Amino acid sequence: MANWLVSNRLFGRYLTNFHAGTGIPLKTKIVALAVMWTSLAISAYFMPVPWARPFLLIPGISVTVYLWRYKTRAPDGADNGTD
Repeated sequence: MANWLVSNRLFGRYLTNFHAGTGIPLKTKIVALAVMWTSLAISAYFMPVPWARPFLLIPGISVTVYLWRYKTRAPDGADNGTD
């Protein structure tokens, strides 16, 4: 399964870069956070137990802080200042 994930054409290079410690592109961070917060909001809306809705903030805030603190990678093909 790990080989399939790393060789996947859609997100394999992101996993490879993540494991190498080279960072995550800013656009990828923004998309990941937008998808996560949208799904958390939808989950909160449909959650039948109203008192449990605030608990969805725990993973949301935790993942947000983790992603923003993780190294941001320059977009592929960006000029890195070397010729």
